[in-house]
Amino acid sequence: MCGINFIWDKRGQLNSLDSIEAMNEVLQSRGPDGSFVHWEKNELGQFFLGHQYLQIRDLGPESQQPFTDTHRHCFLLYNGELFASPTLSSFIPSDTAVLFQHLQNQLLHFTPSEIENALLALNGMYAFIWLDFSQKRY
Repeated sequence: MCGINFIWDKRGQLNSLDSIEAMNEVLQSRGPDGSFVHWEKNELGQFFLGHQYLQIRDLGPESQQPFTDTHRHCFLLYNGELFASPTLSSFIPSDTAVLFQHLQNQLLHFTPSEIENALLALNGMYAFIWLDFSQKRY
């Protein structure tokens, strides 16, 4: 099972790339097929993302993380499996892409209580970090 790491530095004062890399090292046995660290900064602070990747179901490069849109407004770190993903979309190549599309297209217009119900409808075993800088949803 993959490992995901996240630090949100609201004050923008940390140099946490080393911390994220250390967190990834600890989780290396959980994801020996790939590793990444990523850093984003905006008016809300700094965002440090880390992922140890274990390829089981999402085998292609289209599942590499952080998964993002072309404008780099939305970022997804994901670990798990969606049991209902074939029913959600038969043309999307991976669980990661299915979850990304679901979050980006459907949850943007939901209230917080509706988001919980929409996530429960996904039917799976998963954990994720979702950053949507355009809508300020984290």
